[in-house]
Amino acid sequence: MNDKMSVFETILTKAYKSTEWNTEKSISSPNRGIYFGDGLFETMVYQNDELRFFGFHLDRLMEGMKLLGLNESKISPSEIIEHCQAAFRDEPMRVRLTIFREGVGKYAPLSVGFSQILHLTKLEKAPKVKSKSIVSKTVRLSFNSFSHLKTTSALAYVMANKERQERKADEVILLDSFGNVAESGASNIFWLKKGIIYTPSLESGCIAGISRRVLMNELIGKGKEVSEGLYPLSELLQAELVWVSNVSGISMIETIENSEFDTDMPDFLKGIL
Repeated sequence: MNDKMSVFETILTKAYKSTEWNTEKSISSPNRGIYFGDGLFETMVYQNDELRFFGFHLDRLMEGMKLLGLNESKISPSEIIEHCQAAFRDEPMRVRLTIFREGVGKYAPLSVGFSQILHLTKLEKAPKVKSKSIVSKTVRLSFNSFSHLKTTSALAYVMANKERQERKADEVILLDSFGNVAESGASNIFWLKKGIIYTPSLESGCIAGISRRVLMNELIGKGKEVSEGLYPLSELLQAELVWVSNVSGISMIETIENSEFDTDMPDFLKGIL
């Protein structure tokens, strides 16, 4: 897995009361994003003159903003697209939009305002195959009213991927607090067994990934049986095929601990992401 930052990089910031995005530092520090992780983010792909699945990303972002009590009317989708167009260099871009509540204070929030950071880098495509996957020994996920959102308080994923690096693996599988499969270190997880496609439900504490939504819609549209639920690790390890997905693409999983899987991508997955 490539953990290096691309050479190409554009960072823009916009304070709540500002009408302009700036390349200069314009967001105060300390802030609630640093202090409490009081914010959200979306990671998107810009290619072919569009932000892929932008409507789905906005759906999730707006849901999160309503839950956090932020003023979602201040988000301007057209501005985000304009800055992507201006920075485009004929190669797909990874676009991260981060928002966090303005002010500092203590835990109790005092504002509905927020600052924004737009971070544009070259897209690193997901590898076709991830050879070595491990099950995290140090991190378990829990379900709550915001566990399906991409919040800036992402320490569980930081620690899981730290463990992945230390154990020299390509992917890490996360379980929930009851031992059910939840997701991987930065992707949702699916597997095929006896003609049925399985994926953990949101009650496992997994992220409501955009690629998860797209894949499920497409697979059901192709007549595939897709089952969401709470599944113990043993169910995953008995699969014929396992794959993980996020906005950068789909990766087939070759091994999880001592279990091996076929890595040929099935035709029904090709061309979806």
